[in-house]
Amino acid sequence: MKRSLDESIIIQAMRDLLNKNSNERADALQFFLAHGHEELCSAAGLDAKTIRAKVVEAAKHDGVRREKLVKDLIRVLPKN
Repeated sequence: MKRSLDESIIIQAMRDLLNKNSNERADALQFFLAHGHEELCSAAGLDAKTIRAKVVEAAKHDGVRREKLVKDLIRVLPKN
């Protein structure tokens, strides 16, 4: 099924955590830490607290481990 615009924005922010540019990664992490994702998650029917916790956990890692955690998180999001 097609993802909503709100969910697509959340997913892009998650992908930005994998960006080679450290400023992009920092901005993406700040988006979640500052709770900027909560309204979007609400509109998309996603659990903002769980997503934030998993994003914070992924951000603690580098390289392949971070990539796996982020991609796993994106994959398990419900397909609305």
